Amino acid sequence: MPLEVFIMSNPSKINVPTPSGMKAKLEDFQRQDSVGFRNMFGVKGQGLNALHWPNITTTEGSARISEDPLSHMLKERRLFYTGGVNEHTAEIMKVLLMYLEKEGAGQDIHMYIDSPGGEVYRGYGVIDVMNYIQCDVSTIVCGMAMSMGAATLAAGAPGKRYATRNGRVMIHQPLSGTQGQATDQQISVRETLDLKASLLRDIAMASGVSFAEIVKACERDNYMNPREALEFGDKGLIDGIIVSRDDEGSPIIARRGDAILDEVYPDLSEEMALLESLTNANGMGAMYVQAEADEKARLEARAKREAEAKAKAEAEAKAKAEAEAKAKAEAEAKAKAEAEAKAKAEAEAKAKAEAEAKAKAEAEAEAAEQSDSDNTDSE
Repeated sequence: MPLEVFIMSNPSKINVPTPSGMKAKLEDFQRQDSVGFRNMFGVKGQGLNALHWPNITTTEGSARISEDPLSHMLKERRLFYTGGVNEHTAEIMKVLLMYLEKEGAGQDIHMYIDSPGGEVYRGYGVIDVMNYIQCDVSTIVCGMAMSMGAATLAAGAPGKRYATRNGRVMIHQPLSGTQGQATDQQISVRETLDLKASLLRDIAMASGVSFAEIVKACERDNYMNPREALEFGDKGLIDGIIVSRDDEGSPIIARRGDAILDEVYPDLSEEMALLESLTNANGMGAMYVQAEADEKARLEARAKREAEAKAKAEAEAKAKAEAEAKAKAEAEAKAKAEAEAKAKAEAEAKAKAEAEAKAKAEAEAEAAEQSDSDNTDSE
């Protein structure tokens, strides 16, 4: 948030409450023109710096105090985290958080977020200070909390994270703009993956989802209305929705499970279907629908090819297994037949040898008997 929350029409008369160490630096810039002072703490022409803030004059006793609205909000411990998350907005947010802790340790700080996100390193610096100071930081998305802005929203004190009725939340994975030599790009990619793991882990813990679920949810830009952010995971990215105020001026906050949510966020499925049908009837809408149909057909054809290739591979594997089993069975049958033939041949050879031995024995016996008979006759 740019520091013009302190700026009045005449910068030479600014009375800025500052932490020690910045007083001299601020006094130097107070002596310069207001543009120079503004550029120290913000981006010229961007965010709150692009706006002109009229001074508000109040009276305290006999003193007349002139200040801009944002300075008045600071006294009520309200901070406005507006614009991109960069070195300017993050530095001022850290300074103001520490200043408000010094002014009232233990008292809540209300941070209104309207940011499209930005640098992860700078955003983590703000989140670290939020967790460091001894004050609960209530985060309220008023407009949008996207990317690092959503991470800051989720990092608010448990039970004190809110969204206004038409706020928007968007979470996604970090963006990396690596360039240079291949080795340098590999180093940058590893650092980006480390940041991605850290950021998604923190959002998962804050919302009560598993790491696998948050990885899937953040694969692409994931936009949510306040109710969707409230019902995201077991804890939600926010704890309540500021719907309106009651007669006494106290905020009416809708929390998870409240019946009022159905009134604030009715089912718009029919309206969405009508809008989609009207969009599809026009050129670009029809083109997108055709592109989606073509992509679906391409994916189905790819799945069919993969299924056919898988079925073919399985059939070939089955045929190969059957052929191997058949060859094995044939080899076993052949071996068995050969063994049986060999056994039969051996049995026949044995029988033949036995028959020959028997015949020989009989012949020898007959010859011996004949010899004995001849000897008897000669006597």
